[in-house]
Order: sequence, then C-alpha cells, then structure tokens
Amino acid sequence: MSAASLVGPRSANVIGIHPLPTTDRLARQPLFGLRMVNDDGLDPVLETMLNVAPSNEEAMLPVVVTPNVDIVVELHRAPDSIEADVFRRAQYVLPDGMPIVAASRLLRSPLQSRLTGSGLFELLWPRLAAEARPVTVVCADAEIAERLAREHPGGRYVIPPIFDVNDASQLAAVVDQVAQAVDFGRTEFVLFGLGHPKDAILAYKLWLRRPASMGQGPLCLGLGGSFAMYTGLKRRAPQFVQRAGLEWFYRFCQEPRRLFHRYFVRDLAFFAIVAREARASVVSRFTRSA
Repeated sequence: MSAASLVGPRSANVIGIHPLPTTDRLARQPLFGLRMVNDDGLDPVLETMLNVAPSNEEAMLPVVVTPNVDIVVELHRAPDSIEADVFRRAQYVLPDGMPIVAASRLLRSPLQSRLTGSGLFELLWPRLAAEARPVTVVCADAEIAERLAREHPGGRYVIPPIFDVNDASQLAAVVDQVAQAVDFGRTEFVLFGLGHPKDAILAYKLWLRRPASMGQGPLCLGLGGSFAMYTGLKRRAPQFVQRAGLEWFYRFCQEPRRLFHRYFVRDLAFFAIVAREARASVVSRFTRSA
C-alpha cells in the first residue's frame, strides 16, 4: 500500500482532522491537525489505556503517539507520509512538549497540561510488571532489554538490528521480527522505543499484520527514548526544569552539536505552523459568525 493511499482529506494550511470516534471518556482537543488528549495529568490516561480496549473503529489506529515540536514540524513537511497518517489516526495523541501547550493557549484551543511519553512510561511499566500483563517491547539495545526484563520477566523483548526505515527490505525484516514475537491472541501492549518515525511506522506495519479475527490487535505505544531514561541509561531533566518547560534546553546542553540544527534551525518552522493555525482559526470563527 502506498503512503499516499493512507492519507485522508486535508486543508491547504494544516493537516486534516479525521472525525474519529473514541471508546473512552478522555477529552480531545483538535490542534495542528491532531486529536490531542486534553487532561490535567497522566493518571486518567494510564487508567484508560489499562482498562479500555482499543477502539474497534477501522479508521482509528490502536496507537499511542507523543508529538513534540520537532515531530509537528516533520508531519507538516511530509503530510502524505505513513507516520503523518498514523499520528492523525492514533487513538491517543499526547502533547509531549511545553511549546505545544503554550501555542494551544495562544490559539484559544487550550490544552490543560503537557503529557509526556517518558512520564507515561514511568507510570505504565511498573503496572504492567506488577500485573504480569502480556507485553512485547521493542528495544534499541540489549542493555535496555535486560534492565526492563528484570522487572517484567514475563514480557517478550525484541532488539532489531540498525535499519533504514526508508529501505523496504530492511523495514520488512524488522516487521517480521516484531510480528513473530507478538502473540496476537494474548498480547495487550506492544511498546516501541526506537524513536520517530520508526515507532509510528512499525506500529502501523504491525497493525496490518494482525489476524482478521483479532479485531484491532494490541495497543501500540511509540515511546522513543523513554526506556533509556526509565532504566537510568540516559538522564532526564530534573523536575524543576521540566516544570519550567525547559527540558528541551536540558537535552540541548547534553548534546549541543547534534541538537543545535534541530532546535534552532529546523524547528523554527513551528512558528509558521502556529501562524497558519491562527489564521485558519480566525477564518473559521468569522465564517461561523457570518
């Protein structure tokens, strides 16, 4: 299936919003073409994921994504990509970035709080381990897998080789590896920790592999570097830095050469995206009042 065939209608200015139903009581706020979960904390999100089955609506994907500024910019640059379609159709879209929350308030579409993937994993993983929930975890390296397995020895752990997501044969081989590890009849959660866009693309490809009799299949979570932070292999910003919305700056100080272009060149496009969203909002309000 081509990437283009996965994409629904969209406006000229922003990625189009699919009118998707939900099977839970979490509020959603349309923003930047995504249906973002709008809650004041992660606890209700966690309980919903643990206790509500994934939606059986074909148009909605049983996927958790955590867009930040960089991802929003990438999705708008490649709106016809598989990963853009996954983010639009994901059942749970968590606003993982303080600039996104700040922009939502400027746009009069306020999000209550930032909901981070790393914060979600810190809450979710101990529950999965304590309750011995059937999970498959796709890890970036063996050290992460070994540390997670100490807490949840009943989980299944996959360590794919380094691969190019744009190489069809390499991608297919990794999808095969993950699909072989997933017991579609039992597995409730598949957690991906490879980063964007690999997590989203693998989640979609795995969803395509589910047996027809299994409905939507397990809930897939794209959590990027959360595993490394949880296991202590990578430092996360202190709480006061997180509360100040400066976690991005903390990461920049750790890896300035790698992150300079992303934060100070590429991600400047976010301001243009916010401006387009603001213009679209003004036009919409004017049209409704006319």
